[in-house]
Amino acid sequence: MKKIDLKCPSCGGIMKVSEDKTEITCQYCQHKFLIEKEKTIEELKEQEEAISYAREKGIRKAKDEALKTERKNNRKVFFLTLGGIIALSTISVTISYYTKEYLPDPFRCIDIKFIGTSGKGEAKIISNGKCEESKDIDFSTTTVKNLKEGDEIYVDASSSKYRFETDRKKYIVKGLSNYLTDINNLTEEMIAKIHKLSSEELKETGSVTKSAKILSLTPYKLYLYTDGENKSILYDVYKIKIKSNYDGKTYEKIKATSFEDFVILDENDELFRYSRLSREGNVIHAGEDGVYGFGYIGTIIGYKSIDEFKGDINKNNDGRFKIQER
Repeated sequence: MKKIDLKCPSCGGIMKVSEDKTEITCQYCQHKFLIEKEKTIEELKEQEEAISYAREKGIRKAKDEALKTERKNNRKVFFLTLGGIIALSTISVTISYYTKEYLPDPFRCIDIKFIGTSGKGEAKIISNGKCEESKDIDFSTTTVKNLKEGDEIYVDASSSKYRFETDRKKYIVKGLSNYLTDINNLTEEMIAKIHKLSSEELKETGSVTKSAKILSLTPYKLYLYTDGENKSILYDVYKIKIKSNYDGKTYEKIKATSFEDFVILDENDELFRYSRLSREGNVIHAGEDGVYGFGYIGTIIGYKSIDEFKGDINKNNDGRFKIQER
């Protein structure tokens, strides 16, 4: 095959092919041409995949950029709209507030009364009749129940007709009744009333048979079971004397009543209050244990001795409670 010399298109000189056959160069002016190498099927496939990937990546990037721009614009629209709503609402509230009549102190229209027992007290809001405006004012308190002496509560005032200098006021809880924590605080008048209630409760002294006669039921002692705070049980203890018609002997037992949640009431004709009045005791022989059966003298609800009584009421004491006596 005849050799063909390639001439440079610039100067007409002979061009030389490089050893790796990737370019031809003019020997005179050094002008160069690249020689395109034929690609294999694998190389063409890789090239097509690279082009396809680059194209897909570009499309995704373009979509992401468009989505980011759309979100950014949506956020701007949202915050601008929200800001407008808030601004309009603020303006509306401000205009509404200053068109109301001015009332400096709405709390002069009410009195706060605290009732009940410390720890279980309640707050009541009462119109005192000092101002006509009270009918157009709503009052509410932050805490209503389970109040104790010395607690702080707040009362809020609101109105569609009036605006106030202040719409909240603090009150200190006071005037609640207190649980009996010192037995010496009982007056003679209170003790007389306690005995009257107890004697009525103890009229039925138990199932004593006709073989025995009840000689007396006499107040003996008062016992207070208390934790010094909000647990108060007052016991009214009696001695009961029973004479056996069988052997002529006289037997003495202990009977008692309990006043649960005993509270002294200040400035109250009732003197005190309690949640429940009960008879205390176990089923015991009215006579002598181990000598006479139930059929001779019978049984009563009570205790054999004062020590048995004190042990019974103190059996579940975890150390927090004290027993006072009078």
